[in-house]
Amino acid sequence: MAKVGFCDYIFFFKDVIESVVNPTFVVQFIFMTPQEQFLTEILFADLDYEVKGEGIYVFKALDFKELIVRCGNNGVGAYKMLVWKDDEVLRITTHDDFNKKATDVRWLKTAFYKFFYEDKTCNFSAEFKISEKLLERKEMFVPKVKDEEEE
Repeated sequence: MAKVGFCDYIFFFKDVIESVVNPTFVVQFIFMTPQEQFLTEILFADLDYEVKGEGIYVFKALDFKELIVRCGNNGVGAYKMLVWKDDEVLRITTHDDFNKKATDVRWLKTAFYKFFYEDKTCNFSAEFKISEKLLERKEMFVPKVKDEEEE
């Protein structure tokens, strides 16, 4: 029997990925970090966003407003917020600008409303802070399924 090495697995995954209709999605799914998994499966669920690059998720204003609420409810902080217009970053603001900790989402809410009222057509993104303690809560990664009795 022939030995199977690490490179053989890489070539196997490459062949599988190339045979899929959307290989970029598969690659992102296979190599998703726990932080990215938490963001996309828990925090961003049912929100409309666009991926601009690695770790950059851009939201329309109303979806970003809901995201701020979810961050507060789940203990997720934000280091900085980017304001986008026509696929370009207009402004960058950080929690330090508001003399707040990254986990205190009040700064994010204040910054959001400031820029939202200036121009309601802007989009928003943020650099998130997710603690290891939060990621250890495995039950959050399990999607909640309604019992047949509840329906």
